Amino acid sequence: CPNATVVPFACPAGSFNPSTLSVSSSACLLCIPGKYCPTERTGTPSSLLPNCDPGWYCPPPGGAVQSKPYQCPAGQYCPAGSAAGILCNAGTYGPSPGASNVSWCIS
Repeated sequence: CPNATVVPFACPAGSFNPSTLSVSSSACLLCIPGKYCPTERTGTPSSLLPNCDPGWYCPPPGGAVQSKPYQCPAGQYCPAGSAAGILCNAGTYGPSPGASNVSWCIS
């Protein structure tokens, strides 16, 4: 909590602070790639941040505020928590954007 307050300092949407003892915004970190931080939050370990949705990705440097910031492009797939698309295997292709797993890549 900031000095002389009873409410912990909350980091703005798009960022988080893993510590419950933060006293200023300088302790806030950008939401990590593959995750999103939709609301103000404080004392949230990075392991508890929500994943970006399957078929979408949250790229570096981070700071996503929604679960679907960038749709996975055609030719790639994006499982939940992706920071970038994964190319379809050699000899296969992904005909549509928004693929969430390798089974969307066809011969």
